Amino acid sequence: MAAAYRDLPLNRLESINAFSLPPWENRVQAVAEDDGDKASAAIKTGWAARVATATSARNDIVGFGRALHLPMSHTGGGCTTTEQRTVGPRTEQNPFTAELAAMATALESLAERIRHLFI
Repeated sequence: MAAAYRDLPLNRLESINAFSLPPWENRVQAVAEDDGDKASAAIKTGWAARVATATSARNDIVGFGRALHLPMSHTGGGCTTTEQRTVGPRTEQNPFTAELAAMATALESLAERIRHLFI
């Protein structure tokens, strides 16, 4: 392989890691609010809205996916919505900004009627 890629400029090679942030790097610590016990109780009883997000950077395109689950107790039958979106080319965006966009769209999609739910 070294002979095959010998003439390739090294500044054009991309290092692909299996993780977005190495495990040994410092991370943002979780912030627990004073009403954390109340939030835990809401999760156990099924009254919490749940959001999951994921990002991807493939073929020089960055995108995200998100799922939002509203509890059965609130909507009378439960409701899960999903969304996938392309954020832009890798030269202008990265997976971290895509993650922020995914969280923003999830929070924007929540209606005013569920302001009392924990997320």
